[in-house]
Amino acid sequence: MKYGNLTNPTIEILKDIKTVHSFGFDFVEIGMEGPEGDTRIVEKKKDKIIQILKNFDAPAIVHTSWWMSLGSPYETIREAWLGEFRKIIELSGELGIHHVNTHSHSAGMFLRSDKYKKLVLAGFVKSLKDSVKHAKQCG
Repeated sequence: MKYGNLTNPTIEILKDIKTVHSFGFDFVEIGMEGPEGDTRIVEKKKDKIIQILKNFDAPAIVHTSWWMSLGSPYETIREAWLGEFRKIIELSGELGIHHVNTHSHSAGMFLRSDKYKKLVLAGFVKSLKDSVKHAKQCG
């Protein structure tokens, strides 16, 4: 069995990955969410992250933000989050990370009604199909 630990998105990412390693964990789960895990920050620190990840015994995982609304019934919002998820997938590949998780979160009252829950679930299915296809294209 391997044990890992999630980075804290409020702590500078390089420092936090090193801290996870210093605690003896086998792998790190990189929280790719703001403020410190924002894709723009991770992109700038990519080369240093790759070097630090070589110290772990098991491959890293990328952890997306819980509030990413891939099932939003508002198509423009869902598409915006899907665009961010695509960036995360691409950046994960550049880091040599091949496991990315996501949460099935959607804000609002839609999930409280069986009548409208199907809109959210359909959005999740559509987003996940798209993201799997995108991940395969990224390698």
